Amino acid sequence: MLVFLAIFLPFHGFVSVIFELLRYWKELVFFVLFLVLISREILNFGRMFECWNKHELIKNNKSFKFIKFDKAEFFSLLFLIWSFILVLINKEFKISLLAWRYLSFGVLVYLVFSRLFKFFPEIFNVKFLKKYFLLPFMITAVFAVLFGIWAKFFGGFSILENIYSGTISSWVPGQKIPIFHEVFGIARMQGGSSGPVEFGMMILIAFWIWIYFFMEELQTKKSGDFSFFKILLNSLVGGVLLFGIYQSYSRAILGGSLIFVFNFLWMQILAKFWKTFKNEFFSKSKSVKTAQILFLLIVLITSFKLLITRTEILEKFEEKFIERVGTTEHFTRPIQAFNLGFENIFIGNLGKLGPAARQQNLAINNSDYALIAENVFIDVFAQTGILGVVFYSLFLFFVFLKTRKLARILLFVIFLVANTATIFDMTPVAILVFFMLAIFSRDFKKMA
Repeated sequence: MLVFLAIFLPFHGFVSVIFELLRYWKELVFFVLFLVLISREILNFGRMFECWNKHELIKNNKSFKFIKFDKAEFFSLLFLIWSFILVLINKEFKISLLAWRYLSFGVLVYLVFSRLFKFFPEIFNVKFLKKYFLLPFMITAVFAVLFGIWAKFFGGFSILENIYSGTISSWVPGQKIPIFHEVFGIARMQGGSSGPVEFGMMILIAFWIWIYFFMEELQTKKSGDFSFFKILLNSLVGGVLLFGIYQSYSRAILGGSLIFVFNFLWMQILAKFWKTFKNEFFSKSKSVKTAQILFLLIVLITSFKLLITRTEILEKFEEKFIERVGTTEHFTRPIQAFNLGFENIFIGNLGKLGPAARQQNLAINNSDYALIAENVFIDVFAQTGILGVVFYSLFLFFVFLKTRKLARILLFVIFLVANTATIFDMTPVAILVFFMLAIFSRDFKKMA
């Protein structure tokens, strides 16, 4: 099932358009895993109560090991319970239930996989996860970018227009996916996803996985062990993924990729290169030193020349990109949502903003407009109140404490993106991100 998720997540939008019945394939897969977890939890707690009835201490019972809830799992469970209570007390049950699904699905994904990893540690080990999820997902993400390149630059739109919606508009649940989205007249690549932001997040995480595998090879192999073909293939994969991120034209995701690149280049390549160069430079003769300095000057001058000689298309994009960064609504919407949260600070306003509100407004007023918080934490506060955002934040905080260095860089980037867009409203993104959180929170040896 993990391979199934890895292959279909980057092409969720395309699959949904081609096969309408498969729109909810991811929920079906998750439901099967949820049933497996429930059966294990019943057995887990059943044995615990059996020990209690026999007046035995669980820790002294060698035939049974109770799988406890750690702090991250505990607060994720509290958030799920609290938010569902808000559904039950809400007068508009259907809309609030839909809102709960968008807010809580990712947290539920985390809880299910985190528990399954503990119940089946012999199956869900590092080798298994690399082979059956991380690697297949990265490869599929590369094909998603190539699909987007074909669609945008090689006439694919003319073929896909018979399948996708030709109306370039905002997305709401149930609406047919547009053939592409655009900003300031520039078509934004969406690959096989439902939109450019969803696509960008998929490729961003695939790029992190590429860095993870590449760094693992750097640490386990000597420089002479790398063949030219392998170096070329790795470079092409990383380049294709970066191009896909760029073509999504998502501000936060572009910024996140720059953080990845800087961290990877500086900490893993440039720092080592500088150390090697410095050691070798002072051991060379004057003529060799002079040649090295001239070579570096040529590289620097050429790079500077390329930077100042930009094409008109790039200049236009940069101008529009800066204008888009400063769009007023991206500042006013979070403030409006934050103020809305204070109107019902304890029980929140479940279903009053976000995708559920858009769907309700579309059904009643034939308009897909509704307030979007543009910030995950403000969205959680506005919809589930102060208790909801506290449980949610503590859950993520304890996940962060359990992660290691490279994983924390990804979490930091996700945190930045989550503060600029309600990215978890997109179900494939929620599944992918919270599944990765479940992987990171496990105490896997030799895992990032």
